[in-house]
Amino acid sequence: MALITTQPVSARAMFKQSTIKGDEAVLQFSVRMDSENAFPLMKKTGGYVIPTVESEQKTIEFDDETGEVWDE
Repeated sequence: MALITTQPVSARAMFKQSTIKGDEAVLQFSVRMDSENAFPLMKKTGGYVIPTVESEQKTIEFDDETGEVWDE
């Protein structure tokens, strides 16, 4: 059996819900179709993938010399 790999595909997605049944969880995400990788992601449907989840965080600016923090 040959393992076929492809280039990683990522997109900003909204985590909508998860459903747990027995020892399996189904995760549902929503990706805007105007996203650059929407169609490449859809091609992964039914296949195995390795999801990486990062929360979107607001950037906080600060002066590393004085420690002053500001929010623009």
